[in-house]
Amino acid sequence: MKLVLFGATGHTGAYILDEALKAGHEVTVLVRHPEKLRQQSDRLTVMTGDALKEQDVSAAIKGQDAVLSAISEGPEIQHKTQTLATGNMIRAMQQNGVERIICMGASGILQFNDTELIRDQPSYDPLYRPLSYEHSSVNKQLQQTDLKWTQVCPPTILAAPSDGKFAVKADYPPTEIPDVSAGNIGAFMMQELEKKEFIGKRVGITNA
Repeated sequence: MKLVLFGATGHTGAYILDEALKAGHEVTVLVRHPEKLRQQSDRLTVMTGDALKEQDVSAAIKGQDAVLSAISEGPEIQHKTQTLATGNMIRAMQQNGVERIICMGASGILQFNDTELIRDQPSYDPLYRPLSYEHSSVNKQLQQTDLKWTQVCPPTILAAPSDGKFAVKADYPPTEIPDVSAGNIGAFMMQELEKKEFIGKRVGITNA
């Protein structure tokens, strides 16, 4: 499969790239600083550009089978990077006939119960509420399209490779475990590309 990955040099994106290459996919990455990439492969194409520039995103998405995004700005939202970049991806996908996208959210936008989100609970760290609203904005953008989307919503992300031991659940956290390895997020994305079990869903993921 031909994949394009945005955010490949980030905390989570580097591990997603590891899993994509391990799975045998041909991967294109769009990065501002290619010197930060630690991977090399004859199945890896590196494009220098900016996900906030629509023409760069369109060039990266053209000819791909699916889009992966690990773009995030961190808890102190200033530039709405994720919302703007996702908008560019959506438009480029529609223009180039690419239907499948798997992108990042976080556990704050998962359900606490049938009527409340996790971020609405008093125990939720207020530092992360602006980021959680950004993830909700991305979710709203995706819901307004006909794309086959999945939004992966982890709790704390550990900088560790996949051990293959993770749990997932649509719309809710799958376990009370408070973290997940970045590698397991990548492993789940590769699994979801094949199985297509969570199209149109937020997906809670934790280590298991």
